[in-house]
Amino acid sequence: MICGFQAVLLILSLKYELEHCGRDLATIQNALERWCMRGMHGKRMVAMIIVTEESVAELGARLRPVIGRADSIESFWAFLAPKPDDVFGEHGNFDPAVHRIREAWVEAWKRNKPQHVRKPQMRHASFKQRDEDR
Repeated sequence: MICGFQAVLLILSLKYELEHCGRDLATIQNALERWCMRGMHGKRMVAMIIVTEESVAELGARLRPVIGRADSIESFWAFLAPKPDDVFGEHGNFDPAVHRIREAWVEAWKRNKPQHVRKPQMRHASFKQRDEDR
């Protein structure tokens, strides 16, 4: 059981070239109903970084029927996205995948912050100096 939001990496292996799979990818992205960005792609591969409060198994079970109906998807893998400092791309931190994974974890951390907790207040104590003459 997970408490809070986390970033999940969904990798889709495509039967055809990326340009010919736009409709199926849009259907999957709409079925996610979560914060989602496409972070890396190849000729026949695309990855989506998702911010969700579901576990990886729950997300995979929910997406399996949608992905199964997509004709252009050959296979898929979902796993917890690595932490931003554990990712390195071809162009260092300027790589789109590295940037999107970092962006997803920042979004997850923002969503995990408590919203209704009283903010700490600075206490101003006033001290009176004692007179030595008394």
